Amino acid sequence: MPDLLIMERGKIVLVELKVVRAGAKVALSPHQVAFADRAARLGVPVYLLVQYWPKEVLRAGDSRVYAYRSEQVVEVARQGIAVQAWMEWTLGDTEGLQRFLKSV
Repeated sequence: MPDLLIMERGKIVLVELKVVRAGAKVALSPHQVAFADRAARLGVPVYLLVQYWPKEVLRAGDSRVYAYRSEQVVEVARQGIAVQAWMEWTLGDTEGLQRFLKSV
């Protein structure tokens, strides 16, 4: 089960949260990948939010957040954050998070 369950006006959205500190690999378990893949085939909205916070970025607010849709999770498991994100913003950009929440 993903980390967040968001319910708005009867609509449920599931969100998995990950942090990448070095390299591009996103640590997704086979269960998480299978869950997202099945959800995508069933039309259930599942998203993966990855905070890319390499050691050279000193402030968390300057790190990047990459948002992926459930149909991208298998590819992200293989290629990491090299996969083109559906949306992205800096963690300190509250408008980026608001855009994400409004679009799910």
